[in-house]
Amino acid sequence: MATNHLLRLGHTDIVYLSGLVFHPDSQQRLLGYKQALDKAGIDYCPERVVNGKFDVASGRDAVRKLLCQGVQFTAIFAANDQMAFGAISALKEAGIQVPHQVSVVGFDDHEVSAVFTPALTTLRQPSLQFGRLAATRVASALGLFVEEEYQTSEDDFVRLIIRDSCDENNKIKDEKKG
Repeated sequence: MATNHLLRLGHTDIVYLSGLVFHPDSQQRLLGYKQALDKAGIDYCPERVVNGKFDVASGRDAVRKLLCQGVQFTAIFAANDQMAFGAISALKEAGIQVPHQVSVVGFDDHEVSAVFTPALTTLRQPSLQFGRLAATRVASALGLFVEEEYQTSEDDFVRLIIRDSCDENNKIKDEKKG
């Protein structure tokens, strides 16, 4: 969803800042990133993937590394919001404007994401609802009495929360033309 959003905005040079390489969330998000690029006909470039630790410092370090290596990119998909905060910090430090020069998308919808500057576009993951659903299913499988079967709703699924960290006006696409 994150990579597709960036592709819809006209980005083709998209970086993925991964969390811990062995973590299932990192692996699934990397797979989604690769699938979105493939579906869009864009070759996967391993140099556009940097592993981190799901924290602000590793997001900052990843972007510094990319900039030092001269990797070209116009967008970043970070494995979580903390890494996205670090990425934005490093971009600002380098004089790169978010979102006008680089768009950034995080994952989790951390409580700070809406008030961070710029407010972070992110994927909201309803952790409480996922936990409730898992607990009810386990209890039911064990034959335990469950007063109410947990019902899913639209809010129980991962969804894109669009804020200010992505260039919604396709300025990146327009700049490439001119």
